[in-house]
Amino acid sequence: GAGAQGPAQSAAPLLVHVGGTMRPAMEEICRLYEAETGAKVELNFNDSGALMTVIETTGKGDVCVVHDPFPAARERKGLVDRRCALATLTPVIVVRKGNPKGVKDIKDFTRDDVKVGLTDAVYSTAGHIMTVVFRKAGIEDVMAKKEIVRARGGGEIANAVKIGTVDAAVVWNAVAFERKDALDAIPIDPGILPQPGVDA
Repeated sequence: GAGAQGPAQSAAPLLVHVGGTMRPAMEEICRLYEAETGAKVELNFNDSGALMTVIETTGKGDVCVVHDPFPAARERKGLVDRRCALATLTPVIVVRKGNPKGVKDIKDFTRDDVKVGLTDAVYSTAGHIMTVVFRKAGIEDVMAKKEIVRARGGGEIANAVKIGTVDAAVVWNAVAFERKDALDAIPIDPGILPQPGVDA
């Protein structure tokens, strides 16, 4: 803030665009901000890719909370005043509680008895990085031939695991955490995850 006093009650609300995985944290942060400053906050939730389209087409928004690589791309277009990293997300494998198929690592995705779900390779970073993950795991050719169920966002594909439409999927750990009552999260070997500046 610019001083001890908060903005006037009549001021236009602060428009905050929030990617889906950050929704619970940002709802609480914005509630606390409103209580402390008296300012109003208008929250707009969507997947990160869709938010970028909204920002580019409307030019509206005061704060945008999304994951990489979206901020850098908007910065190159001159739409960002400044950016900072607040937290990190890690992709994980999610399976139904109790792991009925016994999935231990990403190589189990090649098994015929494991129906795999991934997020969209264009609109979702988690889906986009899987090409690198599969290549580094040495399963790229097998996975290119496998039938994979795709969903636009992490919440959607995690819910598909929850209801049994797919056996295993890759989502951000925050998405898995939101569903920890129904899903188990299995870490992905850090050695096969994309490395900033090398694979990205």
